[in-house]
Amino acid sequence: MFTRSGEPLPARLAQDIYAIIEVAEGGHPYMLKSMISTAKAMKSTVARAIPDTDVENQVGNGRQPGKCMCSSDICILKDQISTLQADHLILKQAVYASNEMRTKETEATKDSLRSIKVQILMCNEAIKDCSDSTLSTIRNLVSASVARITELEDRLRVLEVHPLLDDANNQDLNTE
Repeated sequence: MFTRSGEPLPARLAQDIYAIIEVAEGGHPYMLKSMISTAKAMKSTVARAIPDTDVENQVGNGRQPGKCMCSSDICILKDQISTLQADHLILKQAVYASNEMRTKETEATKDSLRSIKVQILMCNEAIKDCSDSTLSTIRNLVSASVARITELEDRLRVLEVHPLLDDANNQDLNTE
């Protein structure tokens, strides 16, 4: 099936879809011009025949003298061009879909990384709180130990200076 201009319908549909997607993504609206009716008189749908001409054998072109099959060659070339255009548009759509998927995957990865970062920061905070608590407990124990050691050193000095006090204290304890 062909359009009025002679293009294969699937190729024309693919081009129109591509143009609509392009404009929807912010492309220039001029791309839709070929889809909008301009209410002009339509071209004739009768295909013009291209007359066959004799081809002269030129040096180095590899052609033999004879009839040119220009009209059939042009039809074949038009079909090949239409196929290539459709393939090109399909490839562009695949690239677009791939880019969209990559964008979504990138956003999902960024979200995961943000979540991991938040969890790491929370772990750091918990570790800091735990270490602060442990450090506070250790400081209290060290302070108590230093106070006890100082007290024992003071007692020891007193005993060294007054050894008789220790004997008197011991005798008082024994009599009780």
